[in-house]
Amino acid sequence: MDKVIASTNNLITIIENSPLIEKLEHYKSNVINNDALLNKIKRYRNCEDKYEAMALKKEIYENSDYSFYMKYYSELFYYVLKINKKFKELTDVRGCH
Repeated sequence: MDKVIASTNNLITIIENSPLIEKLEHYKSNVINNDALLNKIKRYRNCEDKYEAMALKKEIYENSDYSFYMKYYSELFYYVLKINKKFKELTDVRGCH
């Protein structure tokens, strides 16, 4: 079990130091520092008019920093899903032992 834990910690370190995380953090920082974009995102989240919401969403995704942030966020999300699926396969034992 110690080997599994050590390997998992190694995997986490590799992910943290990967170019994917570097790009994700870069674009996240750009989004956070863009007040106009953040205001659009807040308006979008609180918008009840679906046509206005669609227009805001289009404007938000036209921002290249946001688009790249979401691209790398989605990529990381799917890697995490694959890792979790594999851990579940390895640990999900049914029946009596």
